[in-house]
Amino acid sequence: MAAVLGLAACNEEINDYTTQTAPNPAEQVFIADSIIPIRLSWNADTVDAGVDTVWVKFPVQVTKPAASDIKVTLMIDNDLMTLYNAEHGTNYSSLAAADLTTDLDVTIPAGQTESTDSVSIAYNKSIKNLLDTNGYMIPVRIRYYSGVDIAPDYQGRHSYIFLNVARENAVRFSRQETSIANFTVAPTGYADGFVDVNTLSFQLSAYYPAKSAATVTVAVNNSLIDAYNTTNGTEFLPVPAGALTQSYPIDFAVGEVTKTVSLAYTGDKTSLNDLKGYLIPLEITSVTGEGMNKVTARSVYYVKILVSTLKLDAVAAIADMTGSRVTAGRTGYKVLRAVDMSGANLTGTVSNIFTDADGTNWSQGSFNGNLANFTIDLGTEQEITGVELQGYSATAAQWITSLEVRYSTEETYAKNQDAAVGKVLIASPARYTYLRFSEPVTARYIHLNDIAHGNNATFGLQQFYIYVKGVEVVGQVINGVTWAECNVAEPGKFSAKPSDAGLLYQWGRATGWSVFDPMKNSDNGTSWNAAKPKGDVWGTDTTPTPAPAGWRVPTVEELDKLLDNTKVTRTWTKQDGVEGYSFTDITTGDAIFLPAAGYRADNNGTLKAFLEDQRGGYYWTASPNLSNLAWFLNFSSTGLDKDDEDRAMAFSIRCVKE
Repeated sequence: MAAVLGLAACNEEINDYTTQTAPNPAEQVFIADSIIPIRLSWNADTVDAGVDTVWVKFPVQVTKPAASDIKVTLMIDNDLMTLYNAEHGTNYSSLAAADLTTDLDVTIPAGQTESTDSVSIAYNKSIKNLLDTNGYMIPVRIRYYSGVDIAPDYQGRHSYIFLNVARENAVRFSRQETSIANFTVAPTGYADGFVDVNTLSFQLSAYYPAKSAATVTVAVNNSLIDAYNTTNGTEFLPVPAGALTQSYPIDFAVGEVTKTVSLAYTGDKTSLNDLKGYLIPLEITSVTGEGMNKVTARSVYYVKILVSTLKLDAVAAIADMTGSRVTAGRTGYKVLRAVDMSGANLTGTVSNIFTDADGTNWSQGSFNGNLANFTIDLGTEQEITGVELQGYSATAAQWITSLEVRYSTEETYAKNQDAAVGKVLIASPARYTYLRFSEPVTARYIHLNDIAHGNNATFGLQQFYIYVKGVEVVGQVINGVTWAECNVAEPGKFSAKPSDAGLLYQWGRATGWSVFDPMKNSDNGTSWNAAKPKGDVWGTDTTPTPAPAGWRVPTVEELDKLLDNTKVTRTWTKQDGVEGYSFTDITTGDAIFLPAAGYRADNNGTLKAFLEDQRGGYYWTASPNLSNLAWFLNFSSTGLDKDDEDRAMAFSIRCVKE
């Protein structure tokens, strides 16, 4: 008798095998168990389903000893599940093929009635993913068979593997903790934080809609504070007794999934002034109602009240900022979040606000009444003293009117525990928004939240800068002269570190110019003054000086002392990847580094010798030479020298102690 290869195809005639089998076959292959039930019973904490894994094995059989080897291949056929749900009014779900490990080929040896190997189907994911109380189905059926005078048994050609899920309904807090405010204890008295502690709300949620009415009791449990402090290395205090009121109890009606817990502090807010902060542990203490429990692991919600002397102020100009503006390395910043008030991603290239190229900016249209939100990764943790945001447009309706600033360290960002600097309402909006922190914060991530503007259709930004706490400039004594460790940045300020270029200054003037293009000065202007500055010794007569208090521009005689190679060694080198010259006192070992920052030309302010392969350094002295010239230091990798140049040139300044 010829061998027959059977194919049980899946189509609209799924129950009709007459076209695929030989007439009156002598042998019929079948699956003995048409239903294979598995029960997963989850308790409220989703930690015990009664089984460790889902792995089903079963043989394929034949109605009488096989005349020859019979090879059978099965398949998972989710069309059977669809038909089953329609017929029985169920809502079983299928499992993704990638989540199943299968062996669907078996052999019934000649003379045997059962395969010596088994069909094997295993769920290869964590069974904690199987939580749908509608259940899951793995429908299998015989697809191919080969042997002599065989066919599939009509009744036994398929099997339904049911994963029935019984899950105890339970309530839990949607989140486990939150920092609700940075209450600021100002030097002049108490000031509220951004979040009003009098009106707080938190969400409770059930696994699925309540089948009967249930009541949940939530209470403050201060006995949990010590354990929290021990675990997290904090020193939180309890809030004053009797000063909290909350919604009580919380009733879940039939069909409800979420409810809100309200909490209010009704005591004297000025008493919340300890810098250790305060912790309110809210605990689900009881749940009553048929089939309802609590999730123990999510039954406590910690409300943290952070108290700080930190304060955010909107100031009018760069001169009012503390610390030094960081201009170098901004292209390494990353935008981790850029969304509007609904959470939708903003359009456009937000990273444009980190570049100095002419005409780059970020903007978005149709933004009336909307709010922008950004999270910026600075790459490393820094001591930040403020933030500057430059609007891309001169249109007043696009200028920032209010925002909140928050920050995170690497550790707190990983824990989603950012802290607030504060929120400001800007009384006199301007294109340039200067935000000064009352004290430095250590941060890698800056969060700019709820940025509102003047309700123009378009909103955008051109630049983002941070201000950082610079090195302490105490001076290095070189050949009897005390030199500052850093260049002059904005007028009256040093740059953050010795390798930072700072700003470029025309002789006898106190307006600094950028060391990168586009050309911009310390007053955010772009109009270059090519006139020759007048004056005798810079800073000692009527000529304005950008030198910080207690410091001045060096004289040419002091420059000569720096260049005395019998007392001072000098080396062309790099610091923080920046080229420049290092000068070291042979006797004391004190040293300074002067970065090669280039210059701006006298006639039009064009930037020279900085972005080219050959970098140069140019540093003014306070000493004039003739009516239109002044002495300066210039150097490059090929050497250094003292020379005179047109006073309208813009060079770097390295100060000496008064």
